[in-house]
Amino acid sequence: MIYLVAHIGGYNLSAVRVKGGITLEVKDRVGRVVVIKGKSSVYEGSSPFKINLHSEGIYTLILKDEKWKGRFYLTRGYSYTLNFIHQSKAETLRFGKHKVVKSPGETSLNFISPKGRSVKVYRYRKIVAKGKIPMRVSVKPGKYTLVYEKSRLNLEVVEGYEYRVFFANGTEAETLRTKDYELIRIRGKTYLSILKPKGEIVKIYKGKRRIFLGRIPARDITIKAGKYMIKMLNKAFTVEIVRGYTHILYIKVRRDDRKVISEEGLNRLISAINRESFSDDKLQVLQTWAPRYYFLSSQAARIVPLFSFEDNRLKAIKILYPRLLDKENAEELIKYLQFSSSREEIREWIREYEEE
Repeated sequence: MIYLVAHIGGYNLSAVRVKGGITLEVKDRVGRVVVIKGKSSVYEGSSPFKINLHSEGIYTLILKDEKWKGRFYLTRGYSYTLNFIHQSKAETLRFGKHKVVKSPGETSLNFISPKGRSVKVYRYRKIVAKGKIPMRVSVKPGKYTLVYEKSRLNLEVVEGYEYRVFFANGTEAETLRTKDYELIRIRGKTYLSILKPKGEIVKIYKGKRRIFLGRIPARDITIKAGKYMIKMLNKAFTVEIVRGYTHILYIKVRRDDRKVISEEGLNRLISAINRESFSDDKLQVLQTWAPRYYFLSSQAARIVPLFSFEDNRLKAIKILYPRLLDKENAEELIKYLQFSSSREEIREWIREYEEE
């Protein structure tokens, strides 16, 4: 699973996360390296190297010779590999409007854009991979055919090189931007998908008649051509649906659009939960109330301990996390879990939630 991809200071940087001990490995020769946690140095020497780390947290990596510095959060139970590839070693291959950037690294195909579109990889007429972009595929050296919409790219993969693939959007797509939303139209079936902001309740109206009520992301809503009113939070705006196009809608939200639950409202919620005798009923109260409000982690941390059992605390955090305005402080909730397995489970759930 790709943990991080970045292009910083003349380098392409990727971090690969796999199950295992908490280790940090740099495979490339990038000169002298210093690894720091807090104010303490945990490694200082040459590269490549591989070290075992004793605790999770924020680590700073400094390339002394290249005068480069980066910070990463490393989690217990995973191994991290950092690959530095200098851009001067990269070669750009052109396929009409599409391009492939070939550079030293793990032998792989890394599909970068456009996000959300489907791609297939063939070798000798046999499908070896298919999925949605972004997608990374480890491959063996040889000839491959990359199929994207009506385009077919014949590419010869050489061992020891990574191929980053950038497909052109083509003329079949258009993007409309307003202060309230971004709408992408792509030639295809007449559908509407609302992908952001995750967790919000959205309503769709045709005239005065409500035709849809659901939680975002709402995918592949069958809809006819025409103008529709979209309502979410305190927003209301009109979107035009065009026949023969798939519509992907991203609703813009400012922090001010999301009101934090008041102290009085939080006390009423806590009282409502405490009035219930059974855990399932307590969770049902939280499930009913949470979508109406936003919480700070300090407020949510007062709710989690109301549940006695570990499993119910896990469920409560999963209900509350999408409604947090300061998700970076989620550890304030996780600390109420007794078992390390539960803490790791919720951290993995959060990672998957954020990567969706």
